[in-house]
Amino acid sequence: MERDDIAGEQLSPVQEEQGSAEGRPSLNGQVPPEEPAAEAVRPPSEPEGVAGEADQSAPDRSGEGEGNIDPAALEEVRRVLEGISRLQELERELSSWKERYGRLQADFESYRFRMGNEVDAAHGAGVAKAAEQLLPVLDDLRRAIGIGSEHPEQLIAGLRGVESALLSRLEALGLQVTGKVGEPFDPELHEALSVVQGEEDNTIVQVYQQGALLAGRLIRPARVVVSKR
Repeated sequence: MERDDIAGEQLSPVQEEQGSAEGRPSLNGQVPPEEPAAEAVRPPSEPEGVAGEADQSAPDRSGEGEGNIDPAALEEVRRVLEGISRLQELERELSSWKERYGRLQADFESYRFRMGNEVDAAHGAGVAKAAEQLLPVLDDLRRAIGIGSEHPEQLIAGLRGVESALLSRLEALGLQVTGKVGEPFDPELHEALSVVQGEEDNTIVQVYQQGALLAGRLIRPARVVVSKR
């Protein structure tokens, strides 16, 4: 019996460890302490000098994107932006010119309408003035016809009086008669119907129809016969 007890008490350390793992207390009644967990295996750290050299040898790629931009592409973009800016400026100028053109067109239409009214008014005033000057001549002509019907011998004198009164009235309106016998021939004022031999050169010797000027403007040329040596 004693030998069995002694044998039981003298268990090997391996058996004690197995008993501890199975949850059984060891012979002395105490649970053996757990072994500390093995630390995670970490790679050996590089020396500070080696890490610094690796950082220095690594290329800097922060500006790699900017360095790869084609200068020609940048220049093309710049030209496009300048073109857009110029186009916008031209559009503003075009809008300004369109506005000016609209105002000028409106002003011109108003001016043309006003001038048309003024021309019509001036024409009406001129006609009224001419009629006012010619009505007395018409009265003289009627009196001359009345006298001539009763006394035919006085008809010529009456007609000459009407002619003189008509010329006076026309001169009052600014009319100037041209084309008289003895005047030098002027191709700007006279129309030569024929040329005859005469004592003087380029001189009017006969008048078929007198011409007239109004305010310096030729209304009709005088139709004359011109002499030539």
